Amino acid sequence: KNNIENKFYVYDFKNVAGKDHGIYLLYYPYGTKLSHYESHLSRAAEEGKIIEIALEPYNGMQMVYNDPDYLIRLAKDMEAHDCDFMLRFANEMNSDTNGWYAADANAYIEAFRYVAKIFKKHAPSVPIVWSPLWYPPDNIDMYYPGDEYVDYVGISSYQSWLSSVDPMGEDEDRRRWSQQLDFFYKKYGYKKPMIIAEGGASYRNPWTWSEDLSDYAAYQIQDFY
Repeated sequence: KNNIENKFYVYDFKNVAGKDHGIYLLYYPYGTKLSHYESHLSRAAEEGKIIEIALEPYNGMQMVYNDPDYLIRLAKDMEAHDCDFMLRFANEMNSDTNGWYAADANAYIEAFRYVAKIFKKHAPSVPIVWSPLWYPPDNIDMYYPGDEYVDYVGISSYQSWLSSVDPMGEDEDRRRWSQQLDFFYKKYGYKKPMIIAEGGASYRNPWTWSEDLSDYAAYQIQDFY
């Protein structure tokens, strides 16, 4: 247990991956105090890493209006901290697998703008990230909050093994993961800087969870970089 508690991804992940990264993601349940993650944040500051805070309102968008003092305090705490941050609010809003999914895109946009205004006032050094899931692609545009509220466009990009689309009928997934990025850059890259907010490739068959796809994942990740 002590060994696990003393592990910090800004130290250890680069040794596992063989590649260092400038930004690290931290899932952040709405209502949590920044001090809860102080040990990770202080080490990120020591290493000069940016922490991407994925602020997630698990019980829906209404949470942001119930306690505005929380948002103000969080913004001020992030602004005052030695660590550099990016704020990614209600990520993957276009997917109904999330508790904060709003079929009414206007409700999401209003909440996003509300949060962005508070952070721009109380944490002007913290960039605001708008970050949909790459799938489904046909509803993404309707959730865009507007240029004045978005500093970066992000993408949750995953390559999930799907051999049924093999045009050669040999039960292989021949798609190229990075094509997801092409789609996003064409949509938003001309007006906003972009980040890969999170992502991964299948290392197990997602449909049976039995087949080892480590070689496939390694190839996709290498090609992606």
